Amino acid sequence: MRGVGLLVGLLVLGLAAGLLAENLVRNRLNVKLRALDRRLAQVEADAAQTPPPDVPDWAAVRAAIAGQDALWRPLVAEETPPAAPPVLDKMLEGVVPTTRGIGSRVHIITPETPEGTLYGVGDSIHGLTIIGITRDEVEFSLKRDGQEYKTVLGRE
Repeated sequence: MRGVGLLVGLLVLGLAAGLLAENLVRNRLNVKLRALDRRLAQVEADAAQTPPPDVPDWAAVRAAIAGQDALWRPLVAEETPPAAPPVLDKMLEGVVPTTRGIGSRVHIITPETPEGTLYGVGDSIHGLTIIGITRDEVEFSLKRDGQEYKTVLGRE
């Protein structure tokens, strides 16, 4: 029984020491909080007493900036005129589709192959792609700069 009394006494003493420590910590935080509040009130009072900065004349600023061409050159690229469309007939000069062919392929004579070669849809001649073959004509296409140019040669 004597040990229980000692244990209860130590427990009460520990609890009292804990409450005392908590009170000291809270008082220190309250002191710091009050000091910060005083400093903040002083800063707000100083800010209220300072006059606002001069407002610039925005029209004059715009005019000064707009008049400086060298300022804008690195930011705004000059527009380049669009390239002239290719002359497809000149590119196909000397190309002669014949009426001969096998299946879906057509016999075409070119300056490089005077005896002719069989070509089908998707094949290229002088940079132009064959996109269609009919009984009477062959359709060519050239894609350049996001545009598609087309031409038709009759079969002979």
